[in-house]
Amino acid sequence: RDLHGRSRRQRQMCIRDSNNSVSNFFDVPPDIISPDSAPISVCIATYPGRFKTIARTVRTLLDQTLMPDAIHIWVNESDIAPPLPDNERIVVHLSPEKNLTDIGKFAAASKCSEGITILADDDLNYPPDYIEYMVKEVRRFDGKACVGLHGIAFPLGCLLYTSPSPRD
Repeated sequence: RDLHGRSRRQRQMCIRDSNNSVSNFFDVPPDIISPDSAPISVCIATYPGRFKTIARTVRTLLDQTLMPDAIHIWVNESDIAPPLPDNERIVVHLSPEKNLTDIGKFAAASKCSEGITILADDDLNYPPDYIEYMVKEVRRFDGKACVGLHGIAFPLGCLLYTSPSPRD
């Protein structure tokens, strides 16, 4: 049990595919992810409406203190790749017939080799230590982790709840 009283089974993260098969992230042997030599892949999904911004995002991911081995970009609803920096680590996967929306980053992840996979958005500018930080967090748990970040910026003075408890 962890600090919150959850069993290992409750903490396990699973994905069900279209055949209802279950893949357990925690069954990955630690020696595949833990070593410092484990390959690092970044996966992004995009679509033609973001073709003007994705190059900037990719440049921020190429300008990291810990460099990724590959950046996989899933392109929804297009048979042409967006304009991207010229770099051999960028791998583009075209999906002209399907729009997987942001879930396309998981389709891109399925194309990655073993190692650490970082999911990213196509419209963010990442700080130069983003990949280093994420990899450090995965390694903190001996590679048996699925870590992520999500945030929102609220205006100063914004009233978040109207009752003393958010559940009221």
